Amino acid sequence: MATSAPVDALQPGNVRRMASYNVVVTSPSFRVLDIALPLLTAERELTCAHVPLQYVFDAHPARRSWLWRLAAAKRMSILVLCKQKGPLGRRNVWLIIADTANTLQGRLKPQAVACAMAF
Repeated sequence: MATSAPVDALQPGNVRRMASYNVVVTSPSFRVLDIALPLLTAERELTCAHVPLQYVFDAHPARRSWLWRLAAAKRMSILVLCKQKGPLGRRNVWLIIADTANTLQGRLKPQAVACAMAF
């Protein structure tokens, strides 16, 4: 599978083929984020997901609990790179989730890692 070609990250066959990849960058359908992100982060060193701002800051209790656990373990960072609204009228962020705090600190600049502490 070519790493530069877009791939449906939720198809079981693609998930299996991507098992050897340590880093995944994705923008899954917003309707399936609660399934996609835990699935993708379970086996990856680093997952970068393009998500709507409200996915993080207006989360339902189960998602909020998961995000808080990631933040408490210093495994998550939120990058706000674009102030404009997207095509669906939403502001989006990049949610960066690492397998360990050391991975996150080793892969991102210190300013980006500091975002995780602010959550």
